[in-house]
Amino acid sequence: MPTPAHSNLHAMFFHFQFDDLRRAYRTTIASFEAAADSAEATVRRMYGFGPDEPFPEVEYDEDGGPSMDWGELIGEIEHDAHSSKALVRTAFVIALFHFWERETNRWQQVVGKTYDHQATMLWLIAKGRTPDDATLRELELVAHCAKHGAGRACSQLFGLRPDLFDLTSAQSIPNDSNLLITDQLANGFFDAVANSGPNLRSPF
Repeated sequence: MPTPAHSNLHAMFFHFQFDDLRRAYRTTIASFEAAADSAEATVRRMYGFGPDEPFPEVEYDEDGGPSMDWGELIGEIEHDAHSSKALVRTAFVIALFHFWERETNRWQQVVGKTYDHQATMLWLIAKGRTPDDATLRELELVAHCAKHGAGRACSQLFGLRPDLFDLTSAQSIPNDSNLLITDQLANGFFDAVANSGPNLRSPF
């Protein structure tokens, strides 16, 4: 049975580590947003154009194809930044779930066992907490779907939140490639974890 001092340390380290994870997420996302927003400035700097200098007309090669389309180049840089941002969101959501899994198993003294969502929710309620049951369950399923692809987690998540999948093809099935992890969804997961764990006024 943890002593009060140990319980306070658990709460303190939980929030220190959580804050580090969320800070890293926000910083990385902001860097890719800045890259997308500054795509035109990047092209101007790379090719030596002034801030108000008009881009030259589109250049064509001898076969009639465009050899340099400035708008297309800017669009490619923006697209690459947004694609990287999506990968970052996915990676951090997976990391966030594993952080939650590790910490809750430690609190319950079941380190090394598979995360049991329902048992964890009941344990937190018994400790006087009000965990965000639905959102934390979605976090678990999103993390497993993103990590393992089509299968039970993706199917269960689709049953709960079909809006999280872009099934544009009639042949599509819920899987990691059509899973939609938005900024709003990721931020909601971070909020749920922060608000469902211990705090220094009421540690476990």
